[in-house]
Amino acid sequence: MANNVNISGLNQMKESRLDRQPENTNPLLITEFKFTMQRIPTVTYFCQSANIPSVSVGNVEQNTMFSPINLPGVFRFEDLSLSFVVDETMKNWLEIYNWMRSTSNAEDFAEFETQDQHLSDATLVITNSAMKGKLVANFRDCFPKSLSGIDFNSAVSDPEPIIATTTFGFTTYSIERIDS
Repeated sequence: MANNVNISGLNQMKESRLDRQPENTNPLLITEFKFTMQRIPTVTYFCQSANIPSVSVGNVEQNTMFSPINLPGVFRFEDLSLSFVVDETMKNWLEIYNWMRSTSNAEDFAEFETQDQHLSDATLVITNSAMKGKLVANFRDCFPKSLSGIDFNSAVSDPEPIIATTTFGFTTYSIERIDS
């Protein structure tokens, strides 16, 4: 009796394996996105890359009489990073530069803004292969942390557009599905 195989159980296992196939087998493509932030509107058109920042959870060690117990700790976000083509009047680069100056009093209080003006929400819409929005990452309370410099070079024979990079800190982000 121990050697008898339950055929209906095997068939059920095969069916359940087939049921586990994904409905959509299209891969997520790195070119299918649109980034917007109200505070820097001219960056949207020239945006070359954006990321959904990585996350990590540290651990907290709880001491006991025996060995310590590791428990989940603080949830941390890495920075939001963008790269964009700098337009020939540098308007998009200057939007971020001036924003940064307003948050840190580079020379005096003339450019300083109140705390609530330092922050801006951002949206990264992730589209499918038909360019329809499927997911949206909403970033709350973004502020610029760094902005790359601009290097000019007269020795280049085939000029290329200048690409700048910037990083933002933020409070949190959430990812939601867009119903369509």
